Amino acid sequence: MSQQMEQLNKDKISYFTNIAHEFKTPLTLILGPTGQLIRKAANSEGKENLEMINRNARYLLSMVNQLIDLQKIETKNLTLHPVPFNLVELLDQTTSDFSGLMQHRGIRLEKRYRLKQADVVTDRENIHKILFNLLSNAVKYTPDMGKITLHASQFYDPPTGRLLQYISVTNSGSRIEKEDMEKIFDRFYRIPKQQKYSQFGQSSTGIGLHIVRELVTLLQGTISVKSTKSSGVTFRFYFPLTLSDREETSPLQGTELPLSNDDIIPPFIPVDRDKPTLLLVEDNPDMRHYIKKMLSDKFNVAEANNGEGGYEIARKILPDFIVSDLMMPVCDGARLCRMIRDNVELCHIPFLLLTANSSEQAYVESYENGIDGFITKPFEDSILTAQIDAIMKNRNLRQKKFMEEEMNLSVLEVGQSDQQFMKEVMDVIEHNYADSNFGVKELIQKLNMSYTLIYKKFVSLTGIPPVRFLLLYRLKIAKMILEKNRHNNVIVSEIAYRVGFNDPKYFTRCFVKQYNTTPSSIICQES
Repeated sequence: MSQQMEQLNKDKISYFTNIAHEFKTPLTLILGPTGQLIRKAANSEGKENLEMINRNARYLLSMVNQLIDLQKIETKNLTLHPVPFNLVELLDQTTSDFSGLMQHRGIRLEKRYRLKQADVVTDRENIHKILFNLLSNAVKYTPDMGKITLHASQFYDPPTGRLLQYISVTNSGSRIEKEDMEKIFDRFYRIPKQQKYSQFGQSSTGIGLHIVRELVTLLQGTISVKSTKSSGVTFRFYFPLTLSDREETSPLQGTELPLSNDDIIPPFIPVDRDKPTLLLVEDNPDMRHYIKKMLSDKFNVAEANNGEGGYEIARKILPDFIVSDLMMPVCDGARLCRMIRDNVELCHIPFLLLTANSSEQAYVESYENGIDGFITKPFEDSILTAQIDAIMKNRNLRQKKFMEEEMNLSVLEVGQSDQQFMKEVMDVIEHNYADSNFGVKELIQKLNMSYTLIYKKFVSLTGIPPVRFLLLYRLKIAKMILEKNRHNNVIVSEIAYRVGFNDPKYFTRCFVKQYNTTPSSIICQES
């Protein structure tokens, strides 16, 4: 019977976790636009109302994240990810999340930092969750005009020789009885009849402190609570700043929503042919509209409501960038990415994945499928645009390096299909560059692809169109021949003919433009 109850409990947690994942898309559609409106709001009353909406949406997001963390605890999928970061910045960032609420209720925040080193290496995300839960709990049980104290210090532990981090959160005005302190970290335990002052009005779920204890344990630390009538309630925890590796996580499973028959997408018509084209694949119409509006200044945005439709549109329009949701009906984002990467015509296209699933396994599997970037919902509009810009910038740097390294394929850092494509291109050019009749038209015929496709792939992979690529390849070979034949009285016009130029004068002009020196100067240079 106990096994059945345990399984039923696990099923319930899994069910609510799946629902929690689905909340992340509508939360993005609340937090994103309200954040934009807050930044633009001139009217103080309107701004105050928007901030209230935003604050409550963030509170709902914290509850969603708690449900997801609870399932990770139940399935033993919590993980450590030590990264370098500044602890003071994290402490200040976390307290700023509550500054508006504390100011509204007249709560004074006192910070006491005594740190030997502010730059530390440990799990930033999990420490943020611990701090957020403890501060949320403190605000909830602090009376108006009360006080919260955040203390942080460090000390060396002689037995282990490790640097330990100490953090405590104290709130005035409340007290926890001894019998409750023994159970306060238990799952679903709520202190009976404890006075709450939170303006949100939500009752405690009894999972926040349970999650805190599990996260502290994951950090190889300890947590305790102390309560006195005079000083209030203090939660304090210790953890080492040097962490050992732990096991990777397993994926969290989400639910798929049925496709709405009303979700009709208009045909794609480029608004501005000077802009690059971005394909947006998202099954939620509101989310799709929100993202399209966000990106339309920089891109012509084509739309699809599932991976299958997205793949067909990608084959038709050959977009310059793809942004896709992960969980969709018919064909999800992971499968779409695999299909894109397996298609030689499309595999060069940068691919950014959006998902409500923040598990480690989701990250790992997505990058194994060949994505270029990964954003967890909900997200700010600035995060999405910055990620797209970063992916494009990195690609431009790879293109520049490829050209600087004299077209060395090993520096391209692209997928296997694109490497194979470029190898075929280089083989065809290598065997035909000396033929003055060999141009882009002949290259296209030998590769058996359309001009549009060849052009897009060349620009995406190398940063230049095929006609310029062929020109630079011929100049590269000419430069190599000239350098090998210094002081051998070679004739420049002969070199020009050997690499496929009909006009030696045109060859010299192109050479000077590319290398800032004449072919004759290369011949006369000392070895």
